Amino acid sequence: MGKVISFMNNKGGVAKTMSAFNIGILWANIGKKILFIDLDSQANLTNMVSSDDPRYESRKWDNTIEDAFVIGPRLNPLPILPSRYNNVDFVPADLKLSSFDVETSNITLKVYLLKDLIAPIKNNYDYIIIDCPPALGGIIMNAMVASDGIVLVSTPDQPSLDGMHMVVGVYNEVLADERLNPYLKFLGCLITRVENDTINKSYIGLIEEEFGAYVIKPFIRKNTKLNQSVSMHRDIFSHDPDGRGAKEYREAGKEILIRIEQE
Repeated sequence: MGKVISFMNNKGGVAKTMSAFNIGILWANIGKKILFIDLDSQANLTNMVSSDDPRYESRKWDNTIEDAFVIGPRLNPLPILPSRYNNVDFVPADLKLSSFDVETSNITLKVYLLKDLIAPIKNNYDYIIIDCPPALGGIIMNAMVASDGIVLVSTPDQPSLDGMHMVVGVYNEVLADERLNPYLKFLGCLITRVENDTINKSYIGLIEEEFGAYVIKPFIRKNTKLNQSVSMHRDIFSHDPDGRGAKEYREAGKEILIRIEQE
C-alpha cells in the first residue's frame, strides 16, 4: 500500500518545497513510484516538476487540485499529470487554491476531501508527497487527515521554530481525535540552510533538545548549488550530482525512507 507523506512548516522560506522535491526525485531515482501533490497556491512544486517539459510550457492547467476539491456535488478524480522524470507524476496547483477555505465553506466534512481524493489511486504509488503551504487552516488539516506521516522542515531560527510549534499543535489535535487520524506519524524534523555561526548552532541545539531523535541527519547546509538548482527548477542530483547538497539530501532522504518503512 502506498504511503502519503506531507512536508510542513507554518513559516515560509525554509526550503520546504525544495526538500519535498529533491527527496521525491531521490526516491524515484531508486525505483519508487512517486506522486507529487502541490497544496500551495504559490505552485512552486508544480513549477519545479513541470519546468523544461514542452507539454507544460504555457503553465495553463485545464484542471488543478482546487478543481478536484470544489466542483460539483461529487468528488472529481485528481488531475494527475505525467512529468519529465521517470516514475514521477504530479497534481498541479495554482492561485485558485488560495480560496480553498472560502470555496469549501459549505462542504460537510471537508477535512476528508483530500483523503477521499487520494483513496482511489493511493495504491498506484509507493509514495505520495504533499507540499503544504506555510499556513494553518483547512488545507493543512486535509493534509494531516490524508497523510501517513509528516516531516517538518525548518531553518535554525526563531520564526521557523515557532512555525514548527504551531504545526505540532495541530498535529496533536489530529492525533488525539480518533475521528481524524490517530495513526498519523511524526517522521522527523529536517533542518535546512544551516550556516556555521553561533546563532545557527544555538538554534540547532534548541531544536535537538526539543525533538531529540526526531531530528533528521544530516542537516542541509546552505550552499550556492542548491540555490542555483531551485532558480533553474532542477533537482540537485542532476544539477550537481557530486556536490555537498546532493550528498546531504541523498542521506537525509534515505533516513526518512528508513523511518517510513519502519512504521
